[in-house]
Amino acid sequence: MTAKEGILTLCDKYGQPDLRAVLLGNTFFTYPASSIYHHSTAGGLAEHCAGVFIRLMVMNAGQDAASLFRIAMIHDLCKVGTFQKTQKNEKQKVADGTFAVDRFGKPIWVVVDGFEKAPFTLPVMGHADSSILIAERAGIRLTDLEMMCIRWHMGAYESGEGENSYRMAQALEFHPLVALTQTADLMDSKLPLTTEQTIAALEGVINS
Repeated sequence: MTAKEGILTLCDKYGQPDLRAVLLGNTFFTYPASSIYHHSTAGGLAEHCAGVFIRLMVMNAGQDAASLFRIAMIHDLCKVGTFQKTQKNEKQKVADGTFAVDRFGKPIWVVVDGFEKAPFTLPVMGHADSSILIAERAGIRLTDLEMMCIRWHMGAYESGEGENSYRMAQALEFHPLVALTQTADLMDSKLPLTTEQTIAALEGVINS
């Protein structure tokens, strides 16, 4: 099984045909979650969202699994269509993870396939606001709690000034799932699961 197959199977298990359609209708399964940071390879966005779901399931087993799944799949939905393929210069690595050098001891540079930011295709809105907008346009019904979790999932990376700080504090007080979503997103961006771990965990949820 692949991460894509696992996610689509869970869409069916949780009765989410609209979510299934929107994930299949864009670059969710083929493009990255970032161009240079976490999950920056093809398929990285889907693996990141799966990782967030898995961590939410572990941290918050009492919450409805279908709700956690929607939060995880939608939280970064704004990233679909925001990257485009490119080629980059990169230091060549050898088997042990170090960089290859020439006979003068200087790094060897090679051209590799990668991704870069693409021009905006959505109204210029906040990162998470755009994710909620995409979901609503696709007919996906979100609860108030799900929207709060998605809206404030950036946590420390959200602007902490003025009204934003006040609104995020309110959301955090409303339900602990907001803080858990922030934690799950941060954990998976800094300590990502391997593909094997992701697939094994998805299989466990599917068979539960």
